[in-house]
This record gives sequence, structure tokens and C-alpha cells, in this order.
Amino acid sequence: MAMLITNFNKLIQSKIVWGLFIGLVVFAFVAMDMATPDASPQRSANDPVGTVFGEEITRAEFLTSYRNVYLIYSIMTGEALQVDEETDQALTEAAWNRLAVLKKARKQGFSASPEQIISAIKSLPIFQNEQTGQFETNAYNSFVDNFLAGLGMDAKEFENAYAENIILEQAAQVAGEGVLVTEEEILETYHLLNDLITLDTALIPFEDISAPAVTEADAQVFYEANRATFELPEKASVHYVQFDVADYTDAIDVTDEMLAQVYSNNLERYRVETTPENPTADPSYLPLDEVRGALVPIVQTELARQGAFRAADNLVAALSDEGADFATKAAAAGKEIIKNIPPFSANETLTQIDPTAPFAAATFNLDLTPNQYYSDPVVGRDHVYVIALQKKLPAFVPEFSAVKELAMKRAQQQADANTYREHMITLYTQVQQAVADGTSFADAIKATSLSLETLTPYNSEQPLEHPQAALLMERTYQLETAQLAAPIETEAGVLLTAVKTRSKADISGLNTQRPRIEASLIQQKRANRISTWQAGIVAEAAIEIFDEEPES
Repeated sequence: MAMLITNFNKLIQSKIVWGLFIGLVVFAFVAMDMATPDASPQRSANDPVGTVFGEEITRAEFLTSYRNVYLIYSIMTGEALQVDEETDQALTEAAWNRLAVLKKARKQGFSASPEQIISAIKSLPIFQNEQTGQFETNAYNSFVDNFLAGLGMDAKEFENAYAENIILEQAAQVAGEGVLVTEEEILETYHLLNDLITLDTALIPFEDISAPAVTEADAQVFYEANRATFELPEKASVHYVQFDVADYTDAIDVTDEMLAQVYSNNLERYRVETTPENPTADPSYLPLDEVRGALVPIVQTELARQGAFRAADNLVAALSDEGADFATKAAAAGKEIIKNIPPFSANETLTQIDPTAPFAAATFNLDLTPNQYYSDPVVGRDHVYVIALQKKLPAFVPEFSAVKELAMKRAQQQADANTYREHMITLYTQVQQAVADGTSFADAIKATSLSLETLTPYNSEQPLEHPQAALLMERTYQLETAQLAAPIETEAGVLLTAVKTRSKADISGLNTQRPRIEASLIQQKRANRISTWQAGIVAEAAIEIFDEEPES
């Protein structure tokens, strides 16, 4: 179950103690309705996929939770999450946890009224006019027609999802009540934020350290130990037919009715922004005649693309005939088969193919069986393709002789890295021991070949100016004078750091900052308490996820 972290203070430069001034928005879950436990076609919506509190959860229930999590996260961040395999694992966990906490919250009597749901939705920033701060019906309708529709949701399902979120927030709010902070905590935080810290740093540069040149024998040993890293991916060899969108443009007659329809469907694109002098004015739009010149070629191109698609689709239909031959059917359609494309992998950039067309993805969905070796029309901006798979070349690990140069390069890189690591550890240990024995960091560095640099002092009001500012502040804000920080790896080498001075802040400023500090500490403690409460519910729920359908 994930929480969305948002900045609270412009002075916060990194995710460190300044996290005291970071707001934690609870239950902004992340998920996408595209990957589910055992999402096989054999399973129906009512089949159980797991249990929560000993109660069976159907596939439909899990899918709803998964989708709702994704939805809420997208709304909070203002953009759709791109889901990969790693992300999906996190999303799946979040969806199951959401189900558990929802069940618990409902049993405790939490609910959301229609008025609360409407009020919460109307208050969302994505639906509000930037100038007036008022709810915009057009923005909401566009969201429903486009984003929600893309998720397979309607407005009612969106309201249900937000009702769940209100319930979760209510329960979390109660769980986080009763938090107190001490005077000692306030004072400590005040000093963490306001003490002026000066750092000494020293870089152990990568370029100064290298290993002896590796031999061919060394490279072969490296190759044998890392064979999997030399694997060449599966590749496909194809022929294809290309339908050029431009070939269909001349046949297009853009009528006034077409333009009016497209203009009406996309009216918000032509909205005239309100002025600061009159921010509440009724919306107005550029007239059709004013945008006609720009709209005609857009409509013409889209209609031409549809024409290219229909021609490609006719070829696909012809290929479905029993015994149909790709070359014969392409010739009958008046198209020449293109054969000069070298074998390619699924993630390879194809220079001769329209980059907007999912050519490679379509290819690797094909197999060498009747009616499966050719693709449906693959649409790009300028071209539409029909692909015919010729063969697939399986992934394999080439022999050492074929990759000897690459193996020698990688072996040398590893040898250099190992040598540098040994050198870095030796130097760091030397400096660390010297500091522990009472030697200043500066004197310890002088005893080595490294150069010392003293940085400009920093605190929360005066952020550090350095390429590694975030990590430097994170690792030093709690340290006292003469204390050594953990090393930081940079592009140039490993950075050693110690606090040269820590000047205690004048206590006179405490009363001014007290309300902000106290509020932030309470917020942080409340978030921790909610997190603990949430984890307790998940543990109590004893979530069980079925790897396969349970036996009846």
C-alpha cells in the first residue's frame, strides 16, 4: 500500500530530514487493470483468486481494487502510471492491501455519503479552473469520456472508487489521532533545520585507478562466469507490405459537415482563455472559419490514414482464405513485398519503419501457423503495415571466439572496478581510523594523495550548492563536528565527507518556527502511526493469494 509524498516547503531540496515538511497523503494506491493473478481466459469474474480475513475474493473484486488503486494514484499525480513487470508486483500488493483495509474500515462502521463523494470529486485540482478555482464540468466530462473510458470505467464506478477512498481516509484519520510531541523533539528538530553546517570533502577519482591489462585467458574466465550477459535476444525475420497514407490523400474530399463534426468533437481545443480582468466570463471559442485552414489538413490526413487502413485490412481479409499466399495476395492488392529488413529483436529500433507504428511488438505476437503468421494492420503516422513472419531466431549465447573483444572489454571494466574498490576501501578505512583516533578529517586527507575541498555552509534556509547536494545533506544533517559521513558514489569517483563545523542556531528563532515544526512532527508521527495501523490490519487479514484455482 503506497502513500503519495508531496513537497510542503520550497526550501526542501531533497528527501531527507526536510521530510518533516513533507505531506503524506494516505491511501493514494497505485495500480492498473492490465495484470492480475492468473489472469487466464479460463477464469471467470466470479472465480476466487484469494482470501482476505478468510473470505474469498473473486477475480472481479480484485480487478476492481487493482483498477481503483491505479485510478486514485493517477488523479493524485496528474498522469497515468506506466506499468511494467516490477511496478505490477507492487500494484498487486497494493490492491490486496486495499481490500483488507477496506473490509476492516467498513466493519468499523466507516462510510461515505453521496454528498461527501460529490464534494470530494469537485474539489480535485484536475477538475478546477486554474484562474477561478471553480469546478469545470467540461474537464470532468472529458475525464469521464477519455481517461475513465480507457480504463473501462464509467462515472458511477469512479464515484464508487472515490467513496472507497473517503472510507480509507476516515479510518486512517481516526487511527492517527492522539499524537503528541515533546519539547525535546521540537528543539532537536529546530537545530536539525537551522544549525549551519560546513562540510569538508575529498574525491577519490575513478580515472586515477586502473587494473593491469587483462589477457585473453582472463576474458575467457570472465565469459564463462557471465555467459548469460552475452546472450543475444530472440530475433524475427519478416516480409511486409507498406500502405502509404500520402497515397490516399488526393481521394479525400473534406466536406463542411466533416469539419463541423470534428470541430464540435474537439471544441475545447479552440477555447479562448479567460483574462485576468474577467476570470469568470463565460467560455468562448475560436469560430470554425478561423481554424478551418489548420483543421482541413488534419481531417484530410486522418481520413487518408483510414483509407490506408481499409486497404491493409482488405489484404488481411484475403490472407485468411485457406491456402492463401502472402506474395500472391499482396500482388493482387497491387503492393510489392518488402524483404530487405534484417532480423530484429523486440526492443530494437527499426530505422526504415515508421517509428509511431508498433511494428516490432506486432511481429513478436505472430507465429508460423496458418492465419497466425501475418499481422492485422499495424498503424503508424505515415504508413500502415501488414507483416508476414518468415522465421524466428531463438535467443542464444555466442561462442567466446565471436564475442572475444566484448568479453575482454567487460573483463577489463570489472578488473578496473575491483581494483578501484580495493583502493577506495583502503583509503576510506585509513581516513576513518585517523578520525577515530582524534585526527581531523582535513589532516587525515592531507596524509593521502587526495585533495580537500571545503563547501559553503548550509541549513534548511540556505541549501547546499553542490552536484551531490541532496545526498550530502541527507548523510550529514544529523552529524556533529568532526563526524565522518558514509561515502557517496558519483560519476567522477567516490566522495568522502566530514562535518568541519556545526554552528548551533540561535534559540531566539524557535518561537517563530515552533508552530510549523510542531505541526510537521505531528504529521510525521501520525503518518507513522497510520502506517503501523495499516500493517497491523494487513497482518490480521492473513491475505492468501491463489497460485491456481483451488480444487473443489
